[in-house]
Amino acid sequence: MSRNKKESTKKKLPVCKRIRQFAGYAWRCKPSYFAVYLLQIIINGGTPFINIIFPAYIIDELVGARRIERIILYALLTVGINALCGILRDLLNISMEKYADRFERHMDLIISEKCVTMDFQHTEDKKVLEQLEKAKTGMSWYSGGIHGILSAVGRILQHLVTLLGVVVILATGMPWLLLVYGISIVLDALVTAQIQKVDMKAFQNLAKVNQIFSYVFWELQDIRFGKDIRLYGAEPLMEEKGDYYNRWMSREWRNQAMKNLPFNECSSILNVLRNAVVILLIGIKALRKQITLGDFTMYYNAGNTFRDSMYGIVYGVQDLYQKLNYANEFLMFMEYPDAVYHGTQQVPQQSVHTIEFKNVSFSYPGSNVSVLKNINVVLHPGEHISIVGLNGAGKTTFIKLLCRLYDPTEGQILLDGMDIREIVYEEYVKLLSVVFQDFQLFAFTARENVTLTESRAKAEDVRKNEEKLVEEFGEKYFDFKAVSEKPQDAVFDKVIEQAGLTDTLGDLKYGADTFIKQSFDEEGTDLSGGQQQKLAIARALYKDAPVVILDEPTAALDPIAEYEIYRQFNTLVGGKTAIYISHRLSSCQFCDIIYVFVDGEIRETGTHEELVKLEQGFYAKMFEAQAQYYR
Repeated sequence: MSRNKKESTKKKLPVCKRIRQFAGYAWRCKPSYFAVYLLQIIINGGTPFINIIFPAYIIDELVGARRIERIILYALLTVGINALCGILRDLLNISMEKYADRFERHMDLIISEKCVTMDFQHTEDKKVLEQLEKAKTGMSWYSGGIHGILSAVGRILQHLVTLLGVVVILATGMPWLLLVYGISIVLDALVTAQIQKVDMKAFQNLAKVNQIFSYVFWELQDIRFGKDIRLYGAEPLMEEKGDYYNRWMSREWRNQAMKNLPFNECSSILNVLRNAVVILLIGIKALRKQITLGDFTMYYNAGNTFRDSMYGIVYGVQDLYQKLNYANEFLMFMEYPDAVYHGTQQVPQQSVHTIEFKNVSFSYPGSNVSVLKNINVVLHPGEHISIVGLNGAGKTTFIKLLCRLYDPTEGQILLDGMDIREIVYEEYVKLLSVVFQDFQLFAFTARENVTLTESRAKAEDVRKNEEKLVEEFGEKYFDFKAVSEKPQDAVFDKVIEQAGLTDTLGDLKYGADTFIKQSFDEEGTDLSGGQQQKLAIARALYKDAPVVILDEPTAALDPIAEYEIYRQFNTLVGGKTAIYISHRLSSCQFCDIIYVFVDGEIRETGTHEELVKLEQGFYAKMFEAQAQYYR
């Protein structure tokens, strides 16, 4: 696989293979689905014969011998078997709805897992984000997901069961009807194919607007936008955006409907002509007394059932193919190639590591602008490094390359002399603890945010809910052996103290096991920006990786808290290699060496004392400009 290959191929797998793939997803999720599935095919495929055969017997009895007991028997059999099949169908449909919901959540989880495990570079790639939108809509609105696809296959099979039965009935008495219906169905299929072409083209056109539509009508409901919308009077903008994209969607749907209108009218005309020819052929035989009135009813119903079955099979195949085309977008997303080469070599077996940037240059995918140019840096074990520069100088991009979120466009990054692209990706990132300036916390407990493992101690309402789940479903599904036990973790307590959060968490009702935010727990807490940043620092320290990277770690802290972090900087990172990015140059005094980035290049290198003495030096000017605000 090419290391720089980003785009998924447009190759489609054969229909049977795609069906097997989705059936495999269903089997792994819920094997019992297929027992209900098979029973549904048998009942739905056999039920039409009740209303083909028994009415014919009833009519012949009414115009013939008129035996009351026979009429009652046939009527009871017709009503009774229909009622029984109806009850079974309803029960099976309820079961299928449950399976469909289970499959939908299962596939959402699979897509989510792909999103969080795919290479970071893809998350900033517009083409990949569009493919994600196609995958989500293709597996929900348009294909109906796993159940929608397998149901389409099931309908084809049940129509095939019905078709085989009515062919036997018609072939023995009215073979000409087979030809009439056959021609009609071929014409219907041609018309349907044109309709589906229009629908598929509309789906492709709507992929982009669906993404924007979803953002405007769903993402902007996020309460995080509430303050900005209100304080800046953005309501008119939101309304205009919503109205604009709503009209765009409506226009696309209207165009689709207008293009399909001639084909729909053509289909209606074909249905009228077919019915006229069928009634004429059967009527002539009835008038000539070649068949009974009951036979007339049976052949007419059999003919309609033949038509419905054939049309169901043809339409079903087209519908299945269309659903598979929509769902294929999901397969393409799942098989999106890696953006970076994941390597096969293990991390060198040694306690300390040297990292070297060797002639590294980088441009973001799709851009010819060099963000980094010929960077040469050696990060020695235990060295505390500060990276400074104006916004856009390339500092964060430098960190992204170090973390292998992207690969260099030119040059190499070496770990103990080995190109990091050759190292198993998952093993390499274990060496790094990173706090980005746009870090994210989860709406779980403070402890879980730091340890990234499930906490046993929970808020009271959560514990009660878990106990109910255990009582209802058994411990087979819920293993909460110590729901009331408070975890003992000396490392956790230490990093919380180092980050200055001991008092903050100690004042909470459930301590470190209090939920961050109130998304899932009313008794959750909303930490301040500075407290959240400290929690992110604690998470990085808890990982205990040999390389610690702090990107603007004190940006949200007040001056006193910032001073405490700086004062304990050496204690926090200890003997680890530490890379520190900050616009506040006072922090650089705690570092062994400073790299000054300007326009993607390293312009100056040295200690704080050395750089402030450089006349007309970039660092000296920056430090002087900041220092005057503290005089």
